[in-house]
Amino acid sequence: KIQANLLAVGCDRATPVRIVEKGCSAEMRTIETTLASLKHDIEHHRITNPAMIYVMLERDVENGGEDVMAADEQPMPARQSLPEDDR
Repeated sequence: KIQANLLAVGCDRATPVRIVEKGCSAEMRTIETTLASLKHDIEHHRITNPAMIYVMLERDVENGGEDVMAADEQPMPARQSLPEDDR
């Protein structure tokens, strides 16, 4: 759902994404991917919760560092667990 929502509001499919699974533990692992490959890589690497997804959105430096997305667009929740069927 995260991938679909970001693509729907116009994020570039090549946007870098980092997934950190089981952070701060001996089992921690980090997966580097893109927005286009996010769902595939979650499935391929069998990522499970707890996991954090970091989406590297760009800043519009020509407009004073404002976010690339328009101010009236609804932001996504900062924290969202993967539903069972999206893992």
